[in-house]
Amino acid sequence: MPVLSAALGRMERGIDLTAMMAQGITMGDEFHQRNLLPLHC
Repeated sequence: MPVLSAALGRMERGIDLTAMMAQGITMGDEFHQRNLLPLHC
């Protein structure tokens, strides 16, 4: 994904995954990786 790679490369601080995971936990997400399943089938 060259476009996504270029966009992330231009971000000074990247993506705060800790904040994203904390928000997911407070919303009741169990961190299932449903979006990865079709890639491995």
